[in-house]
Amino acid sequence: MPHYFPPACEGCPARATALGFVPPDVPRPGQKLVIYGESPGAQEVALGCGFVGPAGKKLRIAELRAGLEAGFPREVGAGKAQPPVPGSVVHANTQLCFQPGNKYNPEWAEECLRRHRRLHEPLAGLPVVSAGLNATRTLTGCQMWSPVSHRGSWLPTRQGDFPWLPAWLVATLHPSFIARGEGGSGQDHLMPLLTLDLMRALEVSGPVIPRFRFAPAREVGEQLSAVSQQLVSVDLESYGGRPTIVGFKWEHGTSWSCWWDRDAEEVLRALASRRDLLLTYHNAEYDLNEEASVGIPLPEVWVDTINTSARLDPSVPLGLQPQVLTHVAGSVAWKGLVDHRQPFVVTKSVQAWVDLWSTVMTRLGRSPAPFAEPSLRVLAYNALDGWAWDLAHRVRERLGEDGREYYRQFMQPLQRPLLELGQLGMWVDEDQMAFHRRACERLVRMGQRILDEASAELRRERLDTLMTQVAALEEARETELRRHKEAGGKGRPKFSQAQELGDLRSSLRGLQKSTGFNFDSGPQRQELILSLGLPLKKGAKTKGPTTDEKALSALLKRLELGRIKPRKGVETEKAVKVLTALIATKQWATWLRNFLRPTGGADDVVGELVDVAAGTDDELEYAAE
Repeated sequence: MPHYFPPACEGCPARATALGFVPPDVPRPGQKLVIYGESPGAQEVALGCGFVGPAGKKLRIAELRAGLEAGFPREVGAGKAQPPVPGSVVHANTQLCFQPGNKYNPEWAEECLRRHRRLHEPLAGLPVVSAGLNATRTLTGCQMWSPVSHRGSWLPTRQGDFPWLPAWLVATLHPSFIARGEGGSGQDHLMPLLTLDLMRALEVSGPVIPRFRFAPAREVGEQLSAVSQQLVSVDLESYGGRPTIVGFKWEHGTSWSCWWDRDAEEVLRALASRRDLLLTYHNAEYDLNEEASVGIPLPEVWVDTINTSARLDPSVPLGLQPQVLTHVAGSVAWKGLVDHRQPFVVTKSVQAWVDLWSTVMTRLGRSPAPFAEPSLRVLAYNALDGWAWDLAHRVRERLGEDGREYYRQFMQPLQRPLLELGQLGMWVDEDQMAFHRRACERLVRMGQRILDEASAELRRERLDTLMTQVAALEEARETELRRHKEAGGKGRPKFSQAQELGDLRSSLRGLQKSTGFNFDSGPQRQELILSLGLPLKKGAKTKGPTTDEKALSALLKRLELGRIKPRKGVETEKAVKVLTALIATKQWATWLRNFLRPTGGADDVVGELVDVAAGTDDELEYAAE
């Protein structure tokens, strides 16, 4: 049955391959939010509305958890369904047509938004959430955007191109990212992030950026001397191995930053000795160690928001930015403003962030000057780190009295002794470390031998195959040349399969030069596993099959349980031996490179590979040690 396409689709470059069209929901009185996705799928086309497939159901569950009304597709039997009853959210897509393979083309999406402007204009006036990287880039123009690192951020929209949009939107994860997950297993632990982002869009109408006060440290100290019984956040930036900038915040709406000097050191020394203020840091280990490097004593007690945040949603990374973007209303991602390897250099990536923040400040009616000059930009970056103060207050609210009491009774008393222990260092038995290093080296050699043998066998098979193919093509070339001469042709004609012959010869030369097996090489690991006839799954973050430790361990388990079998001619015992050696060798080599002490005793260290290796006298002697 042919699908309906409105007249505005005529002439659109996407129309030739489109398999269906799904317009935005028609807004109704009382609806509170618009969620823009990327493009509809087959189920959306079948029901004529957005977000009704597996990913859409995830989104609608998040809407319910955010306190919104949400309808779900209604089953009517025989695999058929009816569209959901409208809730308090309007669903739309930037690209309204369904393409083969769910293809999304940013240029088509922009063309679609312009052509179907009348369908989107009724959505004007409602807050907007963009779900997924593609929708966010199309609606905001922020090309450097990352859906995981920057979700929850307020962004300026392309209101000039799409006038029905509000000035700001909130970017979030696409529900298909949660539904699909790694290896198709789903990532339901990320559902709270989607829920919290929907709540953020209803909490405020746009960014709430603190005022920046760049002042001498002496002036900051005078201001702090008049403050009492308050939480004061402190954040240090160190470049070139020494403190460079220090930031403070003790009231809503204003962040102070100053260059490091003798006065800044005295201000911090005075704060460490005061009992009427409670200092807060995010990852206090870094800042307090920087203070200790210049002789500033540790305060008696402090609040570390990396620890308090850990008591909340486990799905949120503990870095300052993701915590701020999750909990602090009106916050905007800012960590890309400085490249810490060269803080005063404006790289191409940094320039994109400078452009974003210049747009943010201009749209808020404020001067973008702090981001135009490199030294001011670094100060502004530090001032934005002052959102740790707002985070401390927000986390305090969310923890409740029981959570705060737990932190005070159990976590806070441990902070100082643990930090002091880290500063003093720990005693290491060098002889024991040397023993484990020798163990790792021996195990790596044992595993490497197994892998080299398997790789050599594979190389011989491939050499035979390639040489046969090259010989066949050379014979075909000579046949073509003979026929050319018999037909009265002159010169030497171009061989019709010259490219293929050249590629085969190149592969043959490379294979003849190769020696040994590199277990750190992903392509070599893939080639070895596929040569055994074992299947590889596509990784969630990779374009091709993954051979990381998790994937290889799962593959080994399936092989041992008999759920999969190697190719004909390869014994299961041999495949288990090679796969075990691959996993273990990579493990031990990693520990060796990082000087880590392997867990377990000497017998455990040896056992894993001795079981799969053909033991020699030397290895058995080592095992007996």
